[in-house]
Amino acid sequence: MQNPAHIHMTLRLQMRHWIGLAVVLLGAAQMMADLSNHLPH
Repeated sequence: MQNPAHIHMTLRLQMRHWIGLAVVLLGAAQMMADLSNHLPH
């Protein structure tokens, strides 16, 4: 038996990990958009 508190902590850590990943991806997408805007079309 695993104790529920440990499972809850693991879920919270995973959520933080995925949220951080999403923030990084969004930041990269924003950077790419800015770069493509600066390039001459």
